[in-house]
Amino acid sequence: MLLLFIVVMTLMILTIYWPNYIRLRDSLNETFAISGRSKQLMLEQYIGNSVDISLALSTRSYIRDALIDYHQDAIDLPELSSRSEAAFLSGIRPFSQIIYAERQTDGATVVEYGLKPSDLPLAADVRIAPVHRLIQADHGWYLIVFSPVLNNEKTLAVDTLVFSLETILQEMNRDHLNVQLIPTEQLPDPFSHLSGLDDGQVTAASDDVLFAILADDGDTSLLIRFQRDVLYRPLITAILTNLVTLSLIFILIIAFTNIVLKHYRRELVQYMQKIIERQQVEIQAARIDELTSTFNRRSGFDRIQQSIRRAKLRDETLCLVFVDANGLKDINDHLGHESGDELLQTIASGIRRHIRHDDYIARFGGDEFVVILHKATQSEAEQIWQRIQWYFDQINRDDGRPYLISVSHGVVEIHDAEDTTVDYYLKLADEAMYREKKEIKRAVPTVLRV
Repeated sequence: MLLLFIVVMTLMILTIYWPNYIRLRDSLNETFAISGRSKQLMLEQYIGNSVDISLALSTRSYIRDALIDYHQDAIDLPELSSRSEAAFLSGIRPFSQIIYAERQTDGATVVEYGLKPSDLPLAADVRIAPVHRLIQADHGWYLIVFSPVLNNEKTLAVDTLVFSLETILQEMNRDHLNVQLIPTEQLPDPFSHLSGLDDGQVTAASDDVLFAILADDGDTSLLIRFQRDVLYRPLITAILTNLVTLSLIFILIIAFTNIVLKHYRRELVQYMQKIIERQQVEIQAARIDELTSTFNRRSGFDRIQQSIRRAKLRDETLCLVFVDANGLKDINDHLGHESGDELLQTIASGIRRHIRHDDYIARFGGDEFVVILHKATQSEAEQIWQRIQWYFDQINRDDGRPYLISVSHGVVEIHDAEDTTVDYYLKLADEAMYREKKEIKRAVPTVLRV
């Protein structure tokens, strides 16, 4: 009888438990790889959004104008600080993850926000593009972004923003994963031999550990450990319980065990599917501007690059339209930020309503949008813009809002796409928009009706 029991137990393990274990292990490994990549993208998207926040703060026209006046000795440093403080602080306060921010020009601090950390390096060689660093200090990990305020590729000032990474790291430590940042040079064995990987490359150091060197910051590495035992514990408990029960009625328990195992496997697969679906939603949400439901700056920039490459390959013409809402600050100051948000949503909705299916719009800053019109000349782009402007004029006549919808735009036609950067075309369109904004401001000094 004992021999029969051993034979039955061996057969049951080989035919039921072991195949299910192999399938579960393979499914868990696949899910872990997807989860690890998702967490890496989540952190990189957070860094990208932080850089976008800093860039949006440093590219405001009235900030640049004040710094130009200062560098031309039209105003002194106290007056520059006075003109900059309200706009600087209003741009910083909505973001709770920013613990410190400052703007410096010629070695002097124009304005600052928060308590200046004493153990973080707040100096960098910044030219014409933002620079970011991941720094570990006594109280955790921080992201420092150095963003230049430019005029004709000349650096007028440098904005320094310090972001705390604690919240995003806590969000990443879910789904039975342990995520941590570590200086690449301090990697312990058995990971130290992996320090030669290309930035952003993800590899498995073992079945339970993923390793990546963060892109644009090769000094920092991402380690992700899989808490596999937590997921296996219910299954192991069920197996042991069944094995004990088999000592009494092993024939009946074989069928029962098979049902239990299928139940656990189905629940675990459903759980993993939910994790994958949620992570896909998170990745998609990271590409969209929450307020206007348009593409955000980073995803919009990538799509513009793709559109220019496609137009060059197909010998097609496309137009880039830089759009700026006039008077948003006055609306926010006098009517509240809800009215300002309503204005931005109306502008985005109006543009989207009048462009074609394969055209698209992206929000590049607080009040700035960029529209890409495929297979369109400058003349055709202006005709499309006239329809959009007519739509806004109709709202101004009929809607009874306490403010006027006023929008400035600049169009750049791109043909035989030259080997120039997206920033080059954005700069041309921005300059065209800025000329129109000045004309509109002279004609209509304020957008407020009250």
